[in-house]
Amino acid sequence: MERLDIDRDGKITENEIARVLSGGAQVEVVELALQKIAAGAKGFSSMAEYVRDLVRKFDRNSDGLLSINELTDGLTKIGIFLTQNEVKGLLNKLDLNRDGEVSGDEILRVLEGYGTGKSHALTSSIDMIITKLAASGKSFSNMREYAKSLIRKWDRDNDGIITFYELCEGLAKMKINLNQ
Repeated sequence: MERLDIDRDGKITENEIARVLSGGAQVEVVELALQKIAAGAKGFSSMAEYVRDLVRKFDRNSDGLLSINELTDGLTKIGIFLTQNEVKGLLNKLDLNRDGEVSGDEILRVLEGYGTGKSHALTSSIDMIITKLAASGKSFSNMREYAKSLIRKWDRDNDGIITFYELCEGLAKMKINLNQ
């Protein structure tokens, strides 16, 4: 639910569905980038120490936050080359408070699970669900039209938003298993 609920208000709108599904093709690239970034922590005593080092290296203006340009340049410095759209996808995944910049705390929260494998397994499962859902929309002219279609099908109370219950029910009808 959290990945589809971009503004974290507990409701999934047509715009949120369209935005997430439009980025479905870059999910795997973003996931691989996160794995590579997390792998760099091996030489550090903790993930927190590693993230502090990354932010220090990437943060050109020393404000403690990474802009999309600082993130792009920083990733290039550590040998991770992404297209601008892929960097936007990565920023979307890292920017938990949706302010357009990434803090060390946000990076740490995302990367911490990569050491244990638990968060990675959950993230991979969610990414797989989003990829399957996006693939089902290929017959539509664009993801916004597909999102409108999903809202019409899944919105039981016709309020224009999808609740967690409606999402689970809709995915089940499409035979997309949440417990993959």
